Amino acid sequence: MVERNINWGAVGGKNYNDEKICRMVNSVGSPTVLINRKVSYKEIVPFRLHCFDGMNVSSQTRLVQKEIDTTNVIEYVNKCLERVNKTLNSKALREMGYVVGETLINAEEHSSLNYRYMIGYFEECNDDSKHYGVFNLVIMNFGQSIYEKFKYPIDEVKLNTECLSRMQELSDAFTKKRWFRTAEFTEETLWTLYSLQQGVTSVPNQERGNGTIQFIESFFKLKGNKDVDDVSRMYILSGNSIIEFDGTYRLSDLKDDNGVPRGIISFNSSGSLLDKPDTRYVRSVNQYFPGTAIFIRILLNEDDIRNENKYN
Repeated sequence: MVERNINWGAVGGKNYNDEKICRMVNSVGSPTVLINRKVSYKEIVPFRLHCFDGMNVSSQTRLVQKEIDTTNVIEYVNKCLERVNKTLNSKALREMGYVVGETLINAEEHSSLNYRYMIGYFEECNDDSKHYGVFNLVIMNFGQSIYEKFKYPIDEVKLNTECLSRMQELSDAFTKKRWFRTAEFTEETLWTLYSLQQGVTSVPNQERGNGTIQFIESFFKLKGNKDVDDVSRMYILSGNSIIEFDGTYRLSDLKDDNGVPRGIISFNSSGSLLDKPDTRYVRSVNQYFPGTAIFIRILLNEDDIRNENKYN
């Protein structure tokens, strides 16, 4: 009875005049998901919505699905790179497969609702004799934010108390320095930033905590150069916090108290998490997102890489 009253032909929106938006909606948007209406464009490489429901499934099923989805992402990346005459060497493929897999695991572990989603979109362009493409990918979940996962853990979920203790110590230090005085930068924002660092995970007795930050670095390598441009951006949105990456601040290896090298990105000139990050890149936002989303947009120029040996 309900379906009879739905105008399925109206799915996909209306009153937009931008051709790029039209191509995106018709290639990966709601019409492709809800009514299986797909339009092919020669300049578009779609990565249509992938949804995984982790409720009531075994750990083996999760592992198998993670491997399938990782393979799908890598194949999508390769298809996009081929459009601008780029390739990944075997080492880069292994590295990207690892970090994509880690990120998918993170998305599952941090989702209190046990769902994760992926969707992507690549558009090839030829403007003024320049050949390039814009690569887009989103991985997201719904549920608790990163901050809420540590600050307000669900009763039956065990928490990594060692990481929580470090976060609280960092909060105390920032409070003494009065760095939480404005709404622009809060404890939530600080903890969200800290959670990205190598070795930090909400899961107790785990040696992982490598996924998200290596994931970001890996995709920035696709550019083939370290120049900051007006297109390439990555965002992590969780709760009321957003962290923006444009290549200005990069991952660095520092030794922890035990002398073990750790990947750190502090978003400041000192390279220390004990100093306040640049609030242009790490900040609080008014709009609340119920979960965590990673948005990736990378400019791929054909001139950046001519052969696979240059991507190491």
